[in-house]
Amino acid sequence: MTNAKETFQRFLKRIGQLEDVRLGGRPATARVTEEDNQYLKGCIQSARDSTKWMLGVMIGMLIVVFCIGVFFVIQAVSSIGALVAISAGMLVTLLAIIERLRRLWVEQAILNLTWASVREWPPENVLALVELLYWHSLSPSRKRTKLSAKSSQGAKPLG
Repeated sequence: MTNAKETFQRFLKRIGQLEDVRLGGRPATARVTEEDNQYLKGCIQSARDSTKWMLGVMIGMLIVVFCIGVFFVIQAVSSIGALVAISAGMLVTLLAIIERLRRLWVEQAILNLTWASVREWPPENVLALVELLYWHSLSPSRKRTKLSAKSSQGAKPLG
């Protein structure tokens, strides 16, 4: 299964945008061709298909685990300890499945956005979007920091 990060990484590597830049050097400017755009379109389509398949599997798992939990709760209705253990186990399991579903839905939304842009935009704009999504949203090497409203309000202009 390929995900959005791997798809974008392959595309950026293909056009030479993942190479390191030496200190004092300039990053290479990429020339994106229609062939590169078609390559990205094919990669995104396969990633969308696999993500869609995984979403179906995870929703199926959610339904099966919920039904099994309801069955066990009905069977253990006379024992409070067993009822609590089953309920707690089911809650943890369902929350784990729901968290994975949330991640898959976010990834599917990113892939759908990129798919629509590949079909409609010129290749240079698609490259800008892919770079933005890869470097600012999907890459684990970048630590995103959030400034609180208090700290940004108290900031003084430089100069």
